[in-house]
Amino acid sequence: MTTERAPRRTARTLRVNLMQSEQFRRLLFFVYIYEGSVDFRRLGAAVNVTVPGGPSSRILLNDSPPGVLGCTIAMVTPEAGGLAVRPEVRWYTPNARHHVHELIDRDYGFGIPWTWAMKPPLDRRPRGH
Repeated sequence: MTTERAPRRTARTLRVNLMQSEQFRRLLFFVYIYEGSVDFRRLGAAVNVTVPGGPSSRILLNDSPPGVLGCTIAMVTPEAGGLAVRPEVRWYTPNARHHVHELIDRDYGFGIPWTWAMKPPLDRRPRGH
């Protein structure tokens, strides 16, 4: 899975080690905005899901509905000799009672006990000052 952000076109790659596939039943890949943008439509971002020897898909995050801050991308499950990858593309908008992570958890039934917390603001000062 690779993510891209415009206009700089930086990319990040996430790889799953098949040597450890017996340790999970399913992996859900998702993206969310935690600071700096109102919704995905202004970011010009896309996610490319590629599977060696399998089909690829591209998800344009700027196709999101207004105000959306989270999107599930793909569900991965182990199968004999590899992984099965199923595209998801479900959009999530937090509300006063539930943040994006909790809404995703409820939809997919992971059962994680959630509590409210806030990530500290980014320190935008140049390093060394």
